[in-house]
Amino acid sequence: MGRKATGTAPIRRTRQFLSPSLSTIRSTTIKTLTSKQRADLRGQAHGLKPIVHIGKDGVTAATLHALEEAFHTRELLKVKVLDTAPQEPRDTGYTLAQGLEGVQVVQTMGRVVTLYRPDEDKEKPKD
Repeated sequence: MGRKATGTAPIRRTRQFLSPSLSTIRSTTIKTLTSKQRADLRGQAHGLKPIVHIGKDGVTAATLHALEEAFHTRELLKVKVLDTAPQEPRDTGYTLAQGLEGVQVVQTMGRVVTLYRPDEDKEKPKD
């Protein structure tokens, strides 16, 4: 027939990793890309090597400038977060996305963050 209702709701387990302000940034950043878009971008980024390395100084103005220059020639890039960095890789990725206009975090895998910014000069295909 069917399953009997037991009357108990499933237990939801949540873990809070980030401060509320950073989690707010994360939720607004991720919402602009659909899961299919992120999956496609992850596939495109598979063969890329990290261009910028974040070390013990963390995210600095020089780091943001280097990423800004890198985004002039490409839409998708990877950033390596070294063990000596003051923030965790996920937090560093969202800090970078907040510091650069139009940049979105595609994924964080290990200590490598994949960032995406659509090229404004490219023509969008007509539907």
